[in-house]
Amino acid sequence: RRTRPGDLVVRQHAEGTPRRLWVVLGLSSRESDETTESAIAAAASALREGQRAGLLVGLAVRTDWGLTIESAPRAGSGRIAALLNDLSLLTIAAADDSKPHAIDTLPRMPSTDMLIRISPSAHVTSGRAEQAGSRALQRQGVAPER
Repeated sequence: RRTRPGDLVVRQHAEGTPRRLWVVLGLSSRESDETTESAIAAAASALREGQRAGLLVGLAVRTDWGLTIESAPRAGSGRIAALLNDLSLLTIAAADDSKPHAIDTLPRMPSTDMLIRISPSAHVTSGRAEQAGSRALQRQGVAPER
């Protein structure tokens, strides 16, 4: 039935799930310093672009020397600064060949999360996050795979 002037109307709105972006960086000690720095810069740009797009951003770093950083997407005023600080403190170490470490493993994440995966050898692949970091990645000279 139609509402009439004076009728009580109640609107229900379900709040949507916040959009979340994981930036996953895989590093190998076998890559050149320049290549590794480019991958780190691309990850930093993707994080900044994700935040500018209104996404909750998180960072996962996997290395062949055993370093793992995993910081799930969440809100916070100092969030990007903390993630960029984590990236700036990365130091390259020699790979421990006796204990191979998988640099391509993904963090546990809901299927609704978006993903940008960056590694020096494979460049950039994106899951559900084609737009969030693509401009930043293109500025770094790295194009998303399709």
